[in-house]
Parts: sequence; C-alpha cells; structure tokens
Amino acid sequence: MRSDTLTDLETARKRRRIVSIWRRRVDDHALRGVVMKVGSGIVLLHLLDEGIRLDGYSIIRLTDITKVEVPAPRSTFYHEALRIRGQRAQTPRAIVLSDLGAAITSAGRRFPLVTVHPERKDKGICWIGKPLVIARGVLVLSYIDPGAVWDGEQRCRLRDITKVDFGGAYETALAEVAKARARVARR
Repeated sequence: MRSDTLTDLETARKRRRIVSIWRRRVDDHALRGVVMKVGSGIVLLHLLDEGIRLDGYSIIRLTDITKVEVPAPRSTFYHEALRIRGQRAQTPRAIVLSDLGAAITSAGRRFPLVTVHPERKDKGICWIGKPLVIARGVLVLSYIDPGAVWDGEQRCRLRDITKVDFGGAYETALAEVAKARARVARR
C-alpha cells in the first residue's frame, strides 16, 4: 500500500466520492464504490455495480490495495445517474471495523448472509453463509450453496480472507429463498 493511499481513502470518504480501488495482487478488476468507513487495516465500501446502482458492501484489507483512483473515471456520470435514480450511499449501522473478525461478526449480525473471499488462496472461490463463530483465527460459517440450500459448515482462516461482501442483491436473494423454503417446510 502506498503511503498516500490512506489519505486518498479518507479524502474520498469525507467528500463521498466514487472511487476505483485496485488490488492487483488478489484481483484483476477494480472495485468501484463510495468509501463509507476506514478502520484498523480495513475499509468499507458501498459498491457500485455494472448497472450503476448501489449494490451491497465490501470490506477489504488496506494491505491489498495497490491503487486508489479519486475520483473514479466517469465519476461525474455515476453520481448523476445515482442522483436521478434517488440512490445515496449509506453507511450501514453497527459495522465494527476494529479488525476483520469484528467486521465479519458485526456484518453477520446486521445482514442475513456474508460472502467471504480467500482470493490469495483461490481467486475463484467464495463462501456464503451466516457467521457462527470466530475462534483461534478461524471463521466457521453456516454455508448456503448457490441454490439457496443450507449445506453444513465451512471453515476459513481469517488471514486468508481478502474481501467480505454483504447486503448485495445476490446475498439478499439467497437469504429470501432459504427463508421462504424454511417457512414452507414448517407447515
């Protein structure tokens, strides 16, 4: 991480600028969104999707950031599109950024599902579920598969997690389908 990265992130947060954040060691694509909080070694973004809509949140590690573009290319257009659509970046309540474990735990309390990405280990893998416990540096997740079926537990070392997503359309859809199925099963 460059020395001015933290300054760029704080400036973007204060001004509610849309940024592009590159993490070239773990992902070939930039994350685009609004910096909502900068914590101890991690940052919270309200994500801007390809359809230019706000779609959930990501928590990423500062050490993985290789470049921050403030403002992002085409930022004026993005801001105008969001304004026309009546969308404003919002900071989710009660998300703790004191460390990655606290961030995952608090996101799991506030949102039905979280997605954890161990990108340094395998860029193509992510696990979605409900955080159960974090002990000895390991997250235990009640895992939900892509068909919205609960499928046991998944373990992941915190040091392997490079990104955590929550509150997005996909996580919300999985949670809604799983909840509807559980209601039907109880009848």
